[in-house]
Amino acid sequence: MYLLSLILFNLIIFSAGTKFHATSNEGDSRYSDITISYTVWVGPDITESATINITAPKRTPFYEVMQLAMKKDPYFTFEATESTFGHYITTIAGHKEDKAKNIFWFIYNLKEMPDPNSPPSDDLLSPVGVDGLMIEKGYHYLFWYRIWKS
Repeated sequence: MYLLSLILFNLIIFSAGTKFHATSNEGDSRYSDITISYTVWVGPDITESATINITAPKRTPFYEVMQLAMKKDPYFTFEATESTFGHYITTIAGHKEDKAKNIFWFIYNLKEMPDPNSPPSDDLLSPVGVDGLMIEKGYHYLFWYRIWKS
């Protein structure tokens, strides 16, 4: 009986705090489409580079942007593993992480288009992964395949 009461209590609390709407987001600026740039760099000397523009609703998780990019241009094909922390990107454009050599994919969330002549510092690394990184107008997203400098 206690367990049933606890379950009912949680359902009531959950339902009371949750609003269910069947309305459209059309016209709501919080969900309007934006276009962002997504760039891939390969190697510490950036021997390979590609950029794609993707249009999606503002606050779309970057993981979904990656899926859109892959459909638009096969160069941006990627592989990921999934854990309790979200998706972990292991391969982009055929370049797979190499744990033995300490080479990984790093994502940067930048306010300016990335410039190979002035690469971003590690303090511009995204503090969250691809599932928690929500796209915003005016930002540029860079995945850089390079050695981790510890």
